Amino acid sequence: MLPQILFAIILIVGVGFFTNNVKKLSRNIKLGRDVDVSDNKPLRWKNMVRIALGQTKMVVRPIAGILHVIVYIGFIIINIEVLEIIVDGLFGAHRI
Repeated sequence: MLPQILFAIILIVGVGFFTNNVKKLSRNIKLGRDVDVSDNKPLRWKNMVRIALGQTKMVVRPIAGILHVIVYIGFIIINIEVLEIIVDGLFGAHRI
Protein backbone atom coordinates (compact mmCIF):
# COMPACT_ATOMS: atom_id res chain seq x y z
CA MET A 1 0.00 0.00 0.00
CA LEU A 2 2.87 2.40 0.75
CA PRO A 3 4.30 2.26 -2.81
CA GLN A 4 0.90 3.22 -4.26
CA ILE A 5 0.60 6.16 -1.85
CA LEU A 6 4.12 7.39 -2.70
CA PHE A 7 3.39 6.96 -6.39
CA ALA A 8 0.14 8.95 -6.05
CA ILE A 9 1.95 11.76 -4.19
CA ILE A 10 4.68 11.96 -6.83
CA LEU A 11 2.04 11.84 -9.57
CA ILE A 12 0.09 14.71 -7.96
CA VAL A 13 3.27 16.80 -7.67
CA GLY A 14 4.08 16.08 -11.32
CA VAL A 15 0.57 17.02 -12.42
CA GLY A 16 0.91 20.21 -10.35
CA PHE A 17 4.12 21.18 -12.18
CA PHE A 18 2.47 20.37 -15.52
CA THR A 19 -0.60 22.46 -14.63
CA ASN A 20 1.62 25.38 -13.63
CA ASN A 21 3.43 25.24 -16.99
CA VAL A 22 0.14 25.03 -18.88
CA LYS A 23 -1.08 28.13 -17.03
CA LYS A 24 2.09 29.99 -18.05
CA LEU A 25 1.65 28.93 -21.68
CA SER A 26 -2.01 29.92 -21.61
CA ARG A 27 -1.15 33.32 -20.15
CA ASN A 28 1.42 33.91 -22.89
CA ILE A 29 -0.97 32.82 -25.64
CA LYS A 30 -3.64 35.19 -24.32
CA LEU A 31 -1.22 38.09 -24.84
CA GLY A 32 -1.91 37.82 -28.58
CA ARG A 33 -4.60 39.67 -30.48
CA ASP A 34 -7.97 38.13 -31.31
CA VAL A 35 -8.51 37.00 -34.90
CA ASP A 36 -11.91 36.31 -36.45
CA VAL A 37 -11.98 32.58 -37.22
CA SER A 38 -15.72 32.17 -37.59
CA ASP A 39 -15.63 31.84 -41.37
CA ASN A 40 -15.63 28.45 -43.13
CA LYS A 41 -15.47 26.21 -40.03
CA PRO A 42 -15.71 22.86 -41.89
CA LEU A 43 -12.67 23.71 -44.01
CA ARG A 44 -10.73 24.87 -40.95
CA TRP A 45 -11.52 21.62 -39.07
CA LYS A 46 -10.59 19.55 -42.13
CA ASN A 47 -7.27 21.40 -42.41
CA MET A 48 -6.55 21.01 -38.69
CA VAL A 49 -7.20 17.26 -38.76
CA ARG A 50 -5.19 16.80 -41.95
CA ILE A 51 -2.18 18.84 -40.85
CA ALA A 52 -2.07 18.17 -37.09
CA LEU A 53 -3.15 14.53 -36.95
CA GLY A 54 -2.24 13.42 -40.45
CA GLN A 55 1.15 15.18 -40.38
CA THR A 56 0.77 16.06 -44.08
CA LYS A 57 3.43 18.77 -44.08
CA MET A 58 6.06 16.23 -43.04
CA VAL A 59 5.26 13.65 -45.70
CA VAL A 60 5.98 16.04 -48.58
CA ARG A 61 9.59 14.78 -48.63
CA PRO A 62 9.30 10.97 -48.83
CA ILE A 63 12.27 9.79 -46.74
CA ALA A 64 11.94 12.43 -44.05
CA GLY A 65 8.18 11.90 -44.07
CA ILE A 66 8.39 8.13 -43.56
CA LEU A 67 10.89 8.53 -40.72
CA HIS A 68 8.72 11.21 -39.12
CA VAL A 69 5.62 9.01 -39.34
CA ILE A 70 7.53 6.16 -37.66
CA VAL A 71 8.61 8.47 -34.82
CA TYR A 72 5.08 9.92 -34.56
CA ILE A 73 3.46 6.47 -34.27
CA GLY A 74 6.12 5.43 -31.75
CA PHE A 75 5.34 8.52 -29.69
CA ILE A 76 1.64 7.62 -29.62
CA ILE A 77 2.44 4.02 -28.57
CA ILE A 78 4.78 5.24 -25.82
CA ASN A 79 2.07 7.56 -24.48
CA ILE A 80 -0.39 4.66 -24.31
CA GLU A 81 2.22 2.67 -22.37
CA VAL A 82 2.83 5.60 -19.99
CA LEU A 83 -0.90 5.72 -19.29
CA GLU A 84 -0.79 2.01 -18.49
CA ILE A 85 2.19 2.55 -16.16
CA ILE A 86 0.31 5.30 -14.31
CA VAL A 87 -2.77 3.08 -13.88
CA ASP A 88 -0.58 0.16 -12.73
CA GLY A 89 1.25 2.41 -10.27
CA LEU A 90 -1.94 3.78 -8.77
CA PHE A 91 -3.62 0.40 -8.33
CA GLY A 92 -0.52 -1.59 -7.42
CA ALA A 93 -1.20 -4.16 -10.09
CA HIS A 94 0.86 -5.40 -12.97
CA ARG A 95 -0.60 -5.19 -16.45
CA ILE A 96 -4.19 -4.14 -15.84
